[in-house]
Amino acid sequence: MKIVITGSAGFIGGELVKKMNHLGYEDIIMIDQPDLLRTKDDVFSDFIDYNELLTPKDFSFLDKADFCFHLGANSSTRASFKEVYHQNIKFSRNLIDECVRRNIPVVFASSGAIYGSNREKNAEPNPLTFYGQSKLITEKHIASSKYKNVVCLRYHNVYGPSEHHKGNMSSIISKWMISYFSGINDNVLFEGSDAILRDFIHVDDINKINLMFLDYYKQKNKLPDQLIYDVGTGDAVSFQQVADEIIKHTNGKINYIPNPYNESNYQFFTKADNIAISDIFKETYHSEIKSISIQAGVEAVFKSIKKNKIRIGYE
Repeated sequence: MKIVITGSAGFIGGELVKKMNHLGYEDIIMIDQPDLLRTKDDVFSDFIDYNELLTPKDFSFLDKADFCFHLGANSSTRASFKEVYHQNIKFSRNLIDECVRRNIPVVFASSGAIYGSNREKNAEPNPLTFYGQSKLITEKHIASSKYKNVVCLRYHNVYGPSEHHKGNMSSIISKWMISYFSGINDNVLFEGSDAILRDFIHVDDINKINLMFLDYYKQKNKLPDQLIYDVGTGDAVSFQQVADEIIKHTNGKINYIPNPYNESNYQFFTKADNIAISDIFKETYHSEIKSISIQAGVEAVFKSIKKNKIRIGYE
């Protein structure tokens, strides 16, 4: 199969390429910005500069593709609408439209950022950032077009080894670990972090779900009919608990500061509804899905950063 992966030099996409290479997939079209390519070890058939894909006619490379993972996006929650428009809305629409026109199945990386400040109180979409709005706009475009063989996966808080290149957008786990190995072990946490809960999911578990949809398609020659899926562990873990797990490895110090945000501009609770994903996993693999615990995930990040000598300013 010829597989298209956008965002293939990024965090989730880069890990997916490595995983697919390990499984024997080498006919991969990687799409991203060339200066972001992180490793020379990836095996792929073509690398296309995202910046050159401006209009629908630029997507002729899709003529021989069999499947698409659209993972690329401007993921900054601080970005303006203008900054996210081209990549997250216009590019996404062009790519998905052209894939559907060629009968190519698409797994689209949406986000738990489409939810509001507290999903426990309100599960309806109410994005607090332009990034979240851009994902919701793309979801609505797909839904209104009544496309088949497209699924939108609302990834929750993804973390794991190799996210360091995201800089300030990295998880607290990666940032604190890199600071520790860089000689800084004085960390800042919001007051009341025991009441700020997120669904933290390891990147390996995210890509387990991505590949599940590929395997489902290979088995049934179609993607599931449901359009939107939550993707997380199904557990909400507080930032305080995450910080405590990090401190077990670094023996660092936590400095608490007032939280400058409120429910109008900050997510205080997210937790994925994993029922639909669990059902598809069982149907595809005839087994129960299992997620990496926050304890095991934090330890894995610690070992990876230590082994790879990742420090502040790492290139």
